[in-house]
Amino acid sequence: MNLAEDVRMTGGRACQIAAILLLFLICISCGDTFRPVAIPVPSPPPDPGSFHFAIMVNSNGPSNPGTTTRVDVSGDSNAGNSVAGFGPVHAALLPNAGRVYVANNLEDTVTSYAPATPGSVTTTSLPPGSAPVFLATAESGNMYVANSGTGMVAVIATGSNVVTNLIPVGTNPMALVEAPDSRKVYVANQGSGSVTSINTIDKSVNNPNIVTGNSPIWLAVRSDSARVYALNSGSGTVSTIDTTSDLVIGSVLVGAGANYMVSDPKLNRLYITNPVANTLTALDISGNVAALLYSVSVASTPVSVAVLPDGSRAYVASFRQVPPCTQDPADLRPCINSEVTTINTSDGSMRDLIPLQSAVSITAASQSGTDTTYTYTLTAGPPPSAGMTMVITGMADAGNNGTFIVTAGFAGSFTVTNSAGVAASSQSGIGTNVVEVDTANPTGCGAARFRFSAAASATSPRVYVGNCDAGNLAVIRTVAETSPDGTHYAADTVVLNLPAPVSSFPAPMPSEQPPAQNPVFILPEP
Repeated sequence: MNLAEDVRMTGGRACQIAAILLLFLICISCGDTFRPVAIPVPSPPPDPGSFHFAIMVNSNGPSNPGTTTRVDVSGDSNAGNSVAGFGPVHAALLPNAGRVYVANNLEDTVTSYAPATPGSVTTTSLPPGSAPVFLATAESGNMYVANSGTGMVAVIATGSNVVTNLIPVGTNPMALVEAPDSRKVYVANQGSGSVTSINTIDKSVNNPNIVTGNSPIWLAVRSDSARVYALNSGSGTVSTIDTTSDLVIGSVLVGAGANYMVSDPKLNRLYITNPVANTLTALDISGNVAALLYSVSVASTPVSVAVLPDGSRAYVASFRQVPPCTQDPADLRPCINSEVTTINTSDGSMRDLIPLQSAVSITAASQSGTDTTYTYTLTAGPPPSAGMTMVITGMADAGNNGTFIVTAGFAGSFTVTNSAGVAASSQSGIGTNVVEVDTANPTGCGAARFRFSAAASATSPRVYVGNCDAGNLAVIRTVAETSPDGTHYAADTVVLNLPAPVSSFPAPMPSEQPPAQNPVFILPEP
């Protein structure tokens, strides 16, 4: 072999090796995201959007840390709990749903975690006396916190979860909203009757005192970022703010006492609940200023509303506190009756009234030791489930009547601890699920801002209603469905009441579990 041939062979081998290396590099570079393979780094959590979840924020009394529950939308089930701080009151998600932030009012902190890994919680401390009440952001890099105790908005850098700015606003800030273009944050100052505009670039104040009306408590922003709307509960008005000038350019009456507002970007509308007038008001926000479309009557004491993603229906959560609802003369606890009014948004007509509590027609009873099992036909609300309080009347055998805690629920039957019960296969009676105000434990439901909180799923035909006193989340199906076994379920009915985690309060009786924690806010996925 001569020198020239040797060079050609060596060069050929080099080309072959280079080609193989190039092919290898092309293969490992396939896909949308480059993932380093030489340096061992923690893998990012799965995209939380694939889980399709809602977050239930639960209070555990003033002396115990609360929790959040991730609700699996597709399975109507608890997909995991996270520890929060003392007195959690509100929560917000980053725009990509990659992290949840929870405001803990009683300990001046914000806890946060990735929904895909709820066990790994980070706590961010705020200045003493902050009393955080609200969070909001339209950015991936910052979370804004309204601190009602200090009149400040704290800015948390989401990369490090530390406070980078404390921005002075008005007295008792109660709500925040950031425009979708991420240029400005607006703060509703309940005690000052004003809204503060904040520049998100340098965290300076654009306008500290946009005068709106008496007791502004809620804000909404139009999808084009051109208008912000302030709900003034004391004045009973909604003010329209021009985000270019940061000035009020109009207002519309919605009734004094209005307490909650949600925007519908699909139809360019606002919906406002008023528990004083018992109304739902719809405003058109497609024009220069908000304009009245209609105001309709709903079930007594509406406190929250959710709108379906397609804008077709609004679900208004209401509750009434009434005198004791059991037959026991020694039971003086007030009773909570709750329901959801469904409104056709096209014209404001009432579509349905959905009870959130079970009612059954009992057809038989069987006895096993200290347990009585009742066979029933459901007449309203969700099927009876463990933890519910059931008042049973009308049974011919007196021992089968009374007020009991359901220990287990089955298809067409439920069991309670009742040693006085007797087997009766041909008796008829009525079972009613009651929700009583807990007067023995400081649940905080009476003072909760969101005693009932409604939210609509963005990815599934579900509406969620958190019931603080009942300690559960009502899951409402918004379309007719047929189960795998062929059972047909009508639209606008309650699928189930999903219980919150068990609280730290003592059990009512030695044989029973402690009461559930108290849901105070429901956060849907974006």
